[in-house]
Amino acid sequence: MFNESPILRPINPSSPLAIVADGSSHGFSWEALQNDDKDELHAVTFGAKATTKQQQMYPADELEAIALMFALMSMGPVAVHKEVLVMTDNIQLFHLGMWQSIMHGQNDLDYGFVTLKAKAT
Repeated sequence: MFNESPILRPINPSSPLAIVADGSSHGFSWEALQNDDKDELHAVTFGAKATTKQQQMYPADELEAIALMFALMSMGPVAVHKEVLVMTDNIQLFHLGMWQSIMHGQNDLDYGFVTLKAKAT
């Protein structure tokens, strides 16, 4: 998958997204993937960010959620109102698949989480 050129491919706004996000006391990383014509996942964007001194004290589930937030922010215009598959190794994020907005402004953040799966460790 990542040994063929080009590694990053153009984003297809009409295709679903798969996001791999990870957070630790050292930093956050994320990658957005989409299926190509052969139904194989390929990278469309990726990113990383170091944690602040305050964030280094956050619990693992909050670090993981922040990594997911950065991933969604990087794909904002494409990810809104789209099916998003999130792959995570943090079981506490599984509840996002059942998240219901309760405040007026949250309706604008409907990313359509449909499936959350644990990635292999």
